[in-house]
Amino acid sequence: MKIHYKGRMCAGLAICLSISVYATAQTNTLPIDEIIVTATKRAQKTQDVPISLSVFGATQIEDLRADGLSDLGSFIPNMYQPPAGEAGQSNIAIRGIGAGINRTAGRAVGVYIDGGYVSADTALDVAMADIEQVEILRGPQGTLFGRNTIGGAINITTKPPTVSDTKISGRIQGQYGNFARKQVMANANIPLIQDKLAIRVSGLKRGADGYITNLNGGRKLGSENRTALRGQMLFAPNDKFTARLSYDYQHRDDHPNAQGEPITNIGADNIPYTVNFDQEERQTQKAQRAALYLDYVTDSGFAFKSISAWSDVRDFYIQDSDRLPQAITVNQFGGANQDIAQEFRLSSPQYERYDYVVGLYYLKTQSLYAPTFPLMSTAFLEQVFFLPPALHPPDELDGQRIVTNNESIAIYGHGNFKLTDKINLFSGLRYTRDTRNVDYAILGKPLPCSG
Repeated sequence: MKIHYKGRMCAGLAICLSISVYATAQTNTLPIDEIIVTATKRAQKTQDVPISLSVFGATQIEDLRADGLSDLGSFIPNMYQPPAGEAGQSNIAIRGIGAGINRTAGRAVGVYIDGGYVSADTALDVAMADIEQVEILRGPQGTLFGRNTIGGAINITTKPPTVSDTKISGRIQGQYGNFARKQVMANANIPLIQDKLAIRVSGLKRGADGYITNLNGGRKLGSENRTALRGQMLFAPNDKFTARLSYDYQHRDDHPNAQGEPITNIGADNIPYTVNFDQEERQTQKAQRAALYLDYVTDSGFAFKSISAWSDVRDFYIQDSDRLPQAITVNQFGGANQDIAQEFRLSSPQYERYDYVVGLYYLKTQSLYAPTFPLMSTAFLEQVFFLPPALHPPDELDGQRIVTNNESIAIYGHGNFKLTDKINLFSGLRYTRDTRNVDYAILGKPLPCSG
């Protein structure tokens, strides 16, 4: 059976208005480190940004031993991001606003890498390798970022190549811990033409054996095997124009224990850190992303930026849903997400009384979600209902296949107005048009019922 659905959604105009008051103290105070952020699409000190935000620099990320974005969630007020679950899907909420895990309807919290939107739900737990800064912005950010996000935005800034270096520089760091946890991170900056052209490469390799023993075979669950690579090239022929090309690759092959240890069903052994499953859980993912960033500053101070991005994410997850040593129900979740995006943005100079940002954004995505249950019919009927194989209906595969095509175009603007030396007012305007086509197919046949 197949169900086809076509939908079109048009978002109207939205205006946000807020007044922020800044006061200056005349008394002597202790000096503090200045943190520069780009939350408003221009470099500013955090004290001057009228947005609720949290910022983590490279040193803080390293001190917190944050492996991925989800590890930072424990240190961010009003943000909730539990560890990734089924097929690496992540649920992020800020101030209680989050659309949950939804492969077709978008998210309330947007994740951006160097300003480029990450559309795949399964690629949100970005590896914290060679990261310059992470900014978490609370509240609607649709008038500053290309993709509309009503709950907040997380902007991840990677370390770019440095063209001013005269020599090759780099760093390598290794870690070893319990449960055979091993991690190696390395990066190198390679100048090709001084002050004009340089490349930067970085990588991460992490593995761990896990901490839960499966009595059926002895494999350790909770194990991790992850690789992350990034290569960047920066061309800066003069002080007005720069072009940066970036490519990211991530691969993971884990054996998680997403559902925990059973304690109430008939297969529970009540032995800590042990399970007894016939089908070991496995999660694999391959993610690629490429982006081209063009920046140009005019003689009058206007800054033009173009972000062209492409990404491809493919994942697979297999799960023993009955949590028993017998083969009764095994669930498989396959997924893929491809997208292309283009954003043009123009930022005005900071005039004495005002400044503004305007942008045009386009996104086209296609996602596939295919959950199947290959053992639901035969094994389930035989071992749960004791129905002989000869009486089983001819149904060996149940599942769904959901293909979603989405096309989005948006125009947005944001302005800051300095009313007095202590009072600033800012407002934003956005128009978004989304066109979505969902092709929903149900595989298999319903089981016969009587009654």
